[in-house]
Amino acid sequence: MTREEFIQDVNSISELLEFCWRYNCECCNDIMSEDARDERIDDDVVQIARDSGWQDAYDWLSRIRDTTGYDYYIDDGDEYRPLWDDDFDYYKEEVLEWADMCGDVFDEEEPDDDEEEQTQPEEPQEEEFVIEDEDCTVQEMIFSAFVVKQSAEQEQQAPVSVLLF
Repeated sequence: MTREEFIQDVNSISELLEFCWRYNCECCNDIMSEDARDERIDDDVVQIARDSGWQDAYDWLSRIRDTTGYDYYIDDGDEYRPLWDDDFDYYKEEVLEWADMCGDVFDEEEPDDDEEEQTQPEEPQEEEFVIEDEDCTVQEMIFSAFVVKQSAEQEQQAPVSVLLF
């Protein structure tokens, strides 16, 4: 994938996450699906209950927004909030900067056909059109067509039309 293809073709968070997974990019590690968010909350509640008790776990849970129905969430440290459109733009830019810094993520840009045409003008190719001498004259061809027409009419007893050029 070239840099330009990344900019043009990566248009959803799932495509961005797939790109990050493929190239081991950690820019999107705090983005998670709703199921992953629920698992993290479960783990956090257990850890808080072990460390501090159920009252602290209850207080922590009461601070979590009750947001469900989103495809992706961001772990902001104390909160799991839905991923918004502005967040996608931010993360895409972060991944693009990371890829540029790595240097070996994107394929080399291939020059467009238009650019090649501008740098290397095509030379006009002349087609050779050769008129060869005929073995017969125009009158001989007309006479031959007339003879063929008469013999065909005699064989089929039906008229046959012949086009002459």
